[in-house]
Amino acid sequence: MKIKSYKKNGKTCYKFQIRLGDKVTTRSGFKTKNSAIFAYTQMLEDYQNEVEGNITYQQVYDEWLEVYKTTVKETTLQSTTTIFRIHILPVFGETRISDITERECQAFAIDLSQFVKGKEYYNQAKRIMDFAMKIYNLPKNPFKGAILPKFKQADEKVDYLEPDDANKLINYFDKDMYRKSLFRLMIYTGIRRGECLALCWTDIDFKNSGLSINKTLGTGKDNKLVVSTPKTKESNAVIDLDKDTMLLLKELKLQSNNIIVFPNRKGNYRRLSDIDRKLKKALKDLNLKPIRVHDLRHTHASLLIASGADIKYVQHRLRHKDIKTTMNIYTHITKNKKEENLDNFVKYVGVVSKLKKPKPIEPEDLDCGKPIATTITEVDPDDPEWVEKVAAITGAVSGDTYVKLDHGILTVNQIDMFLKAMPFELTYADDNNQFLYYNNAHQDPDTMFAKRVPPQSGNRMSTVHNSLPPARMKNVEWVIGTLRNGNQEYVRTIVPGSPAGVINTHNYQAMYYPDGSYAGINEIVFNFQPWLDWYLKETGQRLVGGSGPFAPAAGGHGNADATSGASDSGDAGGHGGDADATSGASN
Repeated sequence: MKIKSYKKNGKTCYKFQIRLGDKVTTRSGFKTKNSAIFAYTQMLEDYQNEVEGNITYQQVYDEWLEVYKTTVKETTLQSTTTIFRIHILPVFGETRISDITERECQAFAIDLSQFVKGKEYYNQAKRIMDFAMKIYNLPKNPFKGAILPKFKQADEKVDYLEPDDANKLINYFDKDMYRKSLFRLMIYTGIRRGECLALCWTDIDFKNSGLSINKTLGTGKDNKLVVSTPKTKESNAVIDLDKDTMLLLKELKLQSNNIIVFPNRKGNYRRLSDIDRKLKKALKDLNLKPIRVHDLRHTHASLLIASGADIKYVQHRLRHKDIKTTMNIYTHITKNKKEENLDNFVKYVGVVSKLKKPKPIEPEDLDCGKPIATTITEVDPDDPEWVEKVAAITGAVSGDTYVKLDHGILTVNQIDMFLKAMPFELTYADDNNQFLYYNNAHQDPDTMFAKRVPPQSGNRMSTVHNSLPPARMKNVEWVIGTLRNGNQEYVRTIVPGSPAGVINTHNYQAMYYPDGSYAGINEIVFNFQPWLDWYLKETGQRLVGGSGPFAPAAGGHGNADATSGASDSGDAGGHGGDADATSGASN
């Protein structure tokens, strides 16, 4: 310690320099040497206390906050300080940082496990101690030593409105142009609430039907509304608007004398909670299920996907940075027919037909008793040499003879190679229930998922399935009748009892003549497991939970009929896709 004296206005004063860590500080103006010595000693003691962790968590937080507030938007700052005020400072605020133990951090984590965002709150608390390690030489961060519990999981259910309900909500505001425009815009664009309320008329390109999303409205300090940049870089974008939404906005603009599209009565930005109140009242009056304002964005996403929009287009509309977000959240598809992208999406939401009542299923003639134009009646369908005999009668071409197809020309050999190379087992039965074809690439039928042998080509369906009991034959009839009537466009089944690594999947698809009438069934049989494994690996996803009768079991393809591949464990009732129409496999 070196105290120096100096003259100031003819009087003797004292000063000193002190090194505190990497900083050298000068203090002067002391009237006595003792007062300078006392100040020096106090500064040194305060510094040592800080270095030893005697400063409180609140004091470190306050210092950290001064730095943090320069790096984030005001809305982010508000939400962060709210987390500290409610969840963290009441626990650690008055505690000296050197006294915070791993046991206390462990107890804090367990208390937070009741919150969906509990892990986020814990990490916020931890970052203050990381700051203390850098600034006050704290030897370690006790938050890093705790074993984190399992925090409450968010409800993965994605709520949204079906098309009819979305239209009911919009039409509810028929006499309120302002709110009809607001809710239609949110449903037809997926725009976020803050982005919608921040819109100005200059953000709407009436000439090119575009909407520029370049800012968002949020809540800042002291609950004041703040306009800031959008949530992410990708959120800043221009998206297309449909014709009817543009007409509504044009009409609303004619009634407006404000630069803000959706101002409050005073001409200022509207509070975010105002939309919540109006939405809740409308849904209650319409007797619709309650949803959040953000679920209007889910509504747009789900209806886009259901209308047939490409997943990249959905990502573009929702402005997601990562397509996984689009795939993980917005895959709740509605039941109605898909169409294409924005124009078709608008038609889809506006005009959704009621589901057709299924037609009653008549008994199927599985004995080929109703010949069609292509049936060769001169040869018995069950003749084991049916292919060769029919080929001779019809003069069927083979080998390198060219065949003109709708989109190309191939030789018969090329067609055979093409079909055999398919990563599926394919079969074809016509509308006379005659089994005409399978693409056997297997020398041993036992290696097939739906076993087939050459003599079966041309067989009656009743012959193909002659090993099945009568109750199971009803399942076959149900599948064929369901597709023939148009009650479903396809039927899918999973054969139970498959070994590990195998999901034996059968897909039956109706085929149609040019006039739209039923032309028969094509069946695809394949192991779905490798496709599923590849998809999960490529997208970084994993299967969670699940149970049911189709879990893989050791020991082969189940107890199957050697000719038809029919599993013995089928449901004799045969509804909802319980039977294999061409192979007899049931789930």
